[in-house]
Amino acid sequence: MPVISFANEEIEARAFLANIQWQTEDYPPYNFIDENDHLTGIFTDTLLLIYKELKLDLTSKDIHIVPWARLVHNVKQKQEFAGFSMVSTIQREMNFHLISLPFLTKISIMVLQERKLELERMSLENLSIAVVREDI
Repeated sequence: MPVISFANEEIEARAFLANIQWQTEDYPPYNFIDENDHLTGIFTDTLLLIYKELKLDLTSKDIHIVPWARLVHNVKQKQEFAGFSMVSTIQREMNFHLISLPFLTKISIMVLQERKLELERMSLENLSIAVVREDI
């Protein structure tokens, strides 16, 4: 019977989601600690709304901000960990089960506002560019 099968799948999915330990990185405006010391942001709020819609308990206090490399390590090593706000790449798709989000994100080069004009005139080859370990 399809109804029983669906009910079993929903029960299993709810049990799985209830036991996930969510982690993310500090990455405004997607995930960040606000002035009241609460985790917030576009992706955080979306995850909390999904749990609320499913009538599952999850608060921003249940989500931990960790360095990106630790998040990747934990997700690779332990089934109970999951991360969110991960940009999809071919390499990541080979290593993780990624769920597409209903909006696009940009990968950008960030500079201090006061150096913007100076840096716009420079070639990328002449810049020192830093990246987050294990990130895109």
